[in-house]
Amino acid sequence: MRSMPKVQLTRTLWILFIAGIASSPCLFSQVLPRAVLKGHVRDDSTGAALPLTNVFVANSTLGTAADSTGRFVLKDVPLGTQEVVASMVGYEPRSLRIRLPESGEYVLEFRLRPRPISLPLFEVVEEAPVEWRTNLQRFLNSFLGSTQNASACTLLNPQVLDFTIDRESGQFSAHAGAPLEIENRALGYHVQYFLKEFTESRDVMSFFGTSKFEKLTPWNTEEAARWRGNRLRAYRGSSQHFLASLVRGNAREEGFEVYGVADVWYAQALVRIAGNEILLERLIAPGNLPRERRLSFPGWLQVVYTLEPAEQAYCDSLERLLRRDVGPFSRSQQISLIKMRGPVVVIESNGLLADPLSLTNYGYWAYERTAESLPVDYDPNTDRVEPVK
Repeated sequence: MRSMPKVQLTRTLWILFIAGIASSPCLFSQVLPRAVLKGHVRDDSTGAALPLTNVFVANSTLGTAADSTGRFVLKDVPLGTQEVVASMVGYEPRSLRIRLPESGEYVLEFRLRPRPISLPLFEVVEEAPVEWRTNLQRFLNSFLGSTQNASACTLLNPQVLDFTIDRESGQFSAHAGAPLEIENRALGYHVQYFLKEFTESRDVMSFFGTSKFEKLTPWNTEEAARWRGNRLRAYRGSSQHFLASLVRGNAREEGFEVYGVADVWYAQALVRIAGNEILLERLIAPGNLPRERRLSFPGWLQVVYTLEPAEQAYCDSLERLLRRDVGPFSRSQQISLIKMRGPVVVIESNGLLADPLSLTNYGYWAYERTAESLPVDYDPNTDRVEPVK
């Protein structure tokens, strides 16, 4: 799945706001034209250069570091709308959304503001308070999710997290004093997650942020093969997979069925076919620019991925929420819902959402959280695992 996704959870179903990562995982394919981004990173107050600042395309493995003068050059950036982030220890990260209509060089200037110094809640060598450990586990369960891959994820710097609970509303919030460092040994990535918001109340949970991916090196050939297989399974049936195939015009061949759903009790659409099948070519129209496509539909879209069953943990949770047996239909395939947040959704020809928050996902896609996230430059046809140590 894939700023990063904003996720909401209610007592009746899972809800996911697609944000940035829900773009085509093939958008970095070598056949696409590229752009070069150049510029400087400076201190916002003094104007001094900030050497070694990380500059990267949000939610991807594409990045670079500024030189001793604060200058950076970021090559091979795909055309379209991109979010570019500058991050350095001791400063607030800064992101710029830039439109790249054609190949060429583009100039970006980043000015970073110093981050207020915040000490961790406890020394790493000391035992964390019991209440803090309880809150940490609550956060991890919601943030990483409960998929099989989540059990192979480790938060390496939990001490940067601070938790609060509002006495009146009961709202649970998490704040990070630094990027979260996550090791995902199910998919083979080290992820820096810049948490922007995390709240959880009695009825709704939401979080969103921006990620920087780095490939891990496998310990042996068996782990390398497992990572390749897990990445492919995480991609297949995902919102990234659907959007890319929808733009390419082969969604049905890729295993997706799409049905129109009226504004009724949408929870029913998570356990059965709730509308009429839609001709996919009617969903996409040309955009204002040659590389743009416009997605538009009334009500909801029910998206059924027929080539892979739902995880047992999802079915069990759905049964608890709906207080009924979900039946073989929900178990044998993955059912999600889409709703637009505006009159139209603009998609780049490579599948990237021009506005990362223009779609809302429900159901299985929201069940798959940070532990299932792939970088937007993941391509199942060219994916490679780094050489074995």
